[in-house]
Amino acid sequence: MKKEILFIIIACIIAIGACMAGEKFNQHKEEEQANLWKNKIHAAGEPLTIWIAADLHYLSPDLEKGSAYFAEMMKESDGKLTEYSSQITDAFLEKAVHQKPDALILAGDLTFNGELKSLQELAGKLKRVQDAGIPVLVIPGNHDIAYPYAAEYKGDEVTEAENISQKQFKDICGEFGFKYGQASDSASFSYIYSLAEDVSVLLLDANTENHAGVIREETLNWAQEALESKETSHALTFSVTHQNVLPQNPLLSEGFVLKNDREVQSLLKTGGIKNNFSGHSHILHEAKAEGLRDLAVSSLTVSPLQYVVVNIDEKRNMTYSAKKVDIMQEKAAMRFKECTERQIFRELDPLSIEKERKRKMAEFAADVNKAYFAGTVDNTDAYRYEEGWKLWQKYGRGTYWYTYLNSILTGSSFDKISRSC
Repeated sequence: MKKEILFIIIACIIAIGACMAGEKFNQHKEEEQANLWKNKIHAAGEPLTIWIAADLHYLSPDLEKGSAYFAEMMKESDGKLTEYSSQITDAFLEKAVHQKPDALILAGDLTFNGELKSLQELAGKLKRVQDAGIPVLVIPGNHDIAYPYAAEYKGDEVTEAENISQKQFKDICGEFGFKYGQASDSASFSYIYSLAEDVSVLLLDANTENHAGVIREETLNWAQEALESKETSHALTFSVTHQNVLPQNPLLSEGFVLKNDREVQSLLKTGGIKNNFSGHSHILHEAKAEGLRDLAVSSLTVSPLQYVVVNIDEKRNMTYSAKKVDIMQEKAAMRFKECTERQIFRELDPLSIEKERKRKMAEFAADVNKAYFAGTVDNTDAYRYEEGWKLWQKYGRGTYWYTYLNSILTGSSFDKISRSC
């Protein structure tokens, strides 16, 4: 009996020792990783190149295998190539590994509809980018945490898939910026990350569990303290959110802009941040107000499958330009055109307009919408003189698409996509 008790005690001691050794090993690995990224911080004044992408809406191929239901759902979307998100993401990340930007930032909606399997799979791909020596920084979007529509699509069946809790997101994505930031928020996935001795980025999470679309008061207080800290305030250059900080369009306000946008604008201005990068709207566009600029980055899986390259020079002037993923451009353009025209004809069909005029109106609207999403609406006057617009003015008033087109053609300035910030 005594030998049995002694054996149990020894076994417990060995188990406890093994656990402690494992914890020390994991802690050592984390410290090594943290030191690795600290050693990669660039010197003050060193030029930087940063890639920013948004709204990958990555869907694991295992969750969709030729589903007819899914195909019909894509026809009613904004033109995403979700069933090819794996290939598009792979091509984008391979390009990043080859060209080696100083950082890769993903501004939320990493997954299609918050599938845990999609996030786990994507994290594996992002880890390979980090293993190539490129810091990957992420924040969640409204589709990523506790999203109720995570699903698996097989044939005509749609079954519920496991979605992502806030803890799971932190566990899976913590190594992508959050763990190694100068400062991290305990109430959200917000953090400040140093890219150089004189360049840091504030990444603000507005999509915690039960609080989608709003920067929580605890996070605002944390950010305010961080912005006032001597360790971070001198180096802050720009910020990143998922939802827009400023309305990009009069029609892209409610549901697109942060619910407490005024408080966030005030926070950024007080902290001396003049440039914010966001996603969510799926368009490439910029909005300005009272010294603050919000640069919306289009969705990586919506035509023209693009992301933004930010260059920061020795004097810390910032410029950015749009770049495209090198695959599936024709397929993406066709998907976007078909989805747009389907929506337009649905609205025009009940109207007493000749078929040829409807066709011209639809072609005009599709062309404007394509340029708007791509960020290439350079000359609104030219569009306003086209026959298609005159037909919309004569026959389409009162429709949503007329209001939408009018908001584009009479909205804020549209500079070419190579801008100084």
